[in-house]
Amino acid sequence: MSNAIVVSSNNPTVEVVESTVKVTVRAKANAVTVSGAGLPGPTGAYVASAAFVGDDLVLTLSNDETVTIAGLLPDLKGDPGDDGADALALQIQYSADGLSWSATYTAGDIYCKFSADGGSTWGDAIRIRGENGADGDDGADAPAVKIQYSSDNVSFHDTFTTGDTYIRFSVDNGSAWTSGYKFVGSDGAGAGDVVGPASATDGYVALFDGITGKLLKVGSAPYSLPTATDSVLGGVKVGTGLTITDGVLAASAGADAATVLAYALAIAY
Repeated sequence: MSNAIVVSSNNPTVEVVESTVKVTVRAKANAVTVSGAGLPGPTGAYVASAAFVGDDLVLTLSNDETVTIAGLLPDLKGDPGDDGADALALQIQYSADGLSWSATYTAGDIYCKFSADGGSTWGDAIRIRGENGADGDDGADAPAVKIQYSSDNVSFHDTFTTGDTYIRFSVDNGSAWTSGYKFVGSDGAGAGDVVGPASATDGYVALFDGITGKLLKVGSAPYSLPTATDSVLGGVKVGTGLTITDGVLAASAGADAATVLAYALAIAY
């Protein structure tokens, strides 16, 4: 838009200084009239964002300054409305086949469905468990368990020897070992109270000495089982008319049958 300057005076001076019109009147002017639009002013800051902080509305300007309108929120809010009616409880049912449904989940169920209107209508069945995956590859065989033995839980060896009381295991082919475990218990602290003689003869039978049951003595002679002969079985003579052959009792000719029976019964009982 063009600017128009009309000056009425005897000797006016008109000049433009940095886009500003300057009118100087040296004598008394009859009239000074400036018409038309002025030059554009600088652009002002604008509202970049707005947010409520409590009840106050805080405006953030483009030059990062803020303007706060205190207590605006209550003026914008209406009176609270009445409480709404309670919503119907969401109902859930479960199924193993998508056909037969139950309100209680049981192992093997893979579907569920929902109702938001008290069970009048139900949504579509939703699968809650995926299909079984394919079998994985067989794992590698585990290393064989290795075992070592020790008599002192310090020095270990692979073969058990008399006196070893500790054992340890490895499941990685001997790279690492468990702690040693004692598999033979400690000697008992008690002491026996049956006392025998200071020496004995090999093969002799030990006999109780007295009636205490705690003293032993050496028998007078070694004990040996009696040897069966043709007329003696277990140290007992078999009687007339009876013989023993290869451990078999038999009646000789003319032997009394009653004698044979009596002796057989005696052996049996």
